[in-house]
Amino acid sequence: MTRYRSIFLNLYLMTQCVLAGNLYITTPVAVDKMTTTASNKLTVMSGASLDVGTGGVVNNGIIVVSDTIYCEGNWDNNTGLFSRNASTIIMDGSGLQRITGSVAFHNLFIANTYAESDFDNNDVDAESMTLTGQLLVDDGQFQPANNSVFTHVRINRDGIFKPDFGAAIKVKGNWINQGTFNHNSGTITFDGTRQSISGSSSFYNLVKSTSAPDTLVFKAGSYQKIENGLSLEGTSQHLLALRSDSTDRQFGLAVAPGGTHTLEYLDIQDADASGGDLLTATKSVDSGNNTNWEILANVIVAQIRLWLEAAYDVSGDSMSTSLNAIIPHTSPYFAGDITVDNIPANVVDWVAVELRSIANGTAVDSVSMFLTSEGNVLMPDGSPQAQFSQSAPGDYYVVIRHRNHLPIMSAEKETFKRNGDAPYTLIDLTNVANVYGDGSGIKQLETAVYGLFSGETNASGIITNADKDAVSNDKNLSGYYISDTNFSGIVTNSDKDPIIGNKNKATSVP
Repeated sequence: MTRYRSIFLNLYLMTQCVLAGNLYITTPVAVDKMTTTASNKLTVMSGASLDVGTGGVVNNGIIVVSDTIYCEGNWDNNTGLFSRNASTIIMDGSGLQRITGSVAFHNLFIANTYAESDFDNNDVDAESMTLTGQLLVDDGQFQPANNSVFTHVRINRDGIFKPDFGAAIKVKGNWINQGTFNHNSGTITFDGTRQSISGSSSFYNLVKSTSAPDTLVFKAGSYQKIENGLSLEGTSQHLLALRSDSTDRQFGLAVAPGGTHTLEYLDIQDADASGGDLLTATKSVDSGNNTNWEILANVIVAQIRLWLEAAYDVSGDSMSTSLNAIIPHTSPYFAGDITVDNIPANVVDWVAVELRSIANGTAVDSVSMFLTSEGNVLMPDGSPQAQFSQSAPGDYYVVIRHRNHLPIMSAEKETFKRNGDAPYTLIDLTNVANVYGDGSGIKQLETAVYGLFSGETNASGIITNADKDAVSNDKNLSGYYISDTNFSGIVTNSDKDPIIGNKNKATSVP
């Protein structure tokens, strides 16, 4: 074990010091007890130190530390103020020590030499506290309270880190365990960025989530066992990466049988979950060399069919591709902002497809897709189904939006299966019975064939004379315009005809 108590060369010995004024310590000083009274200040200057015996520290005033305070007794902050700077507090007693009151240390070293088996009654016990530097548990047992926050945590060979029962502890820096960590049925939340975990620990609950790009690094060969719950989550835009500190060398991360795990939006490499349950990560990326993991992109799929009035050809039961050459390579919709290298020859136009959990709810997922001349919706990468990666397999309402047609929604929730779990649901929105509402929100194109109403140029949800304004403004322009309601590729007065013919028609999408 390491002994931190110094042999001071210039030692001024006092049995007890009660401040009735301000005291500046510029050389090593030792007292049995240090008490500050209201409005009085103790300052330990850089290069100096204060060695307090079993009487401990009682702070009712102000303590400013720029170096080191050793304490064999209790640290009672009471009503005092503590200015930590880049200081170190070393608790180096030989029995029960307590840290009470609201106090925020920089570095805290636990070097308690009590050597018997009953550590719970002879530990360094602390109320909820915050550290901005390092917690070093070098010797003895340290037991902090719920809601304590630490930056870097290091447990040396003779140290025991045992938070209060069920305590929630946050760690904002790195974790190194070369001694004993007793989880005591609590939760450790890794709450910083670019954190690392070294040594092997048994956690009860381990949690980390991020809304920005981040990586959690594990020491190669280390083994983290989760006894109750593991929760690791990134976001759809920013995955949380799990990495070994040595590429191609695995680290262990296992959940005990009967435990739970929530793992999503991860990028996983060199992870070995052997010794525990199979770990399933959804909406995640498998970067290789993983054992006992099921890593699912969580793409869900269904097949969708529909017609657009502007492009529909009654004689051929298909749609015209007259705009194909001028369709932009970047989707015109909010849904995904997708850009492709080329437009397939059978594509009529872009459509936006969204999923809803409830009929009048907001979209839980939205994706830009292609609509082919045969009425099929397909992905920009050519996949012949509608695919979504932000939602779990299940039942959803499907909403179809087009830039100058009225939107429609499926009459009922439709089942979306995980990619690979064919056969996939066919959602045929050319059948009025499958469209939400009383049938007034979709147009009959021919007997038993229905399609989206053309003429919606201002996204109001109803076709009125106001939709003619876009036609008048863009008259005689050639190209990909929302005012081109008949898909001719040029805006003319004839583009007002669908608006006139469909006047007062409104979407049935709630």
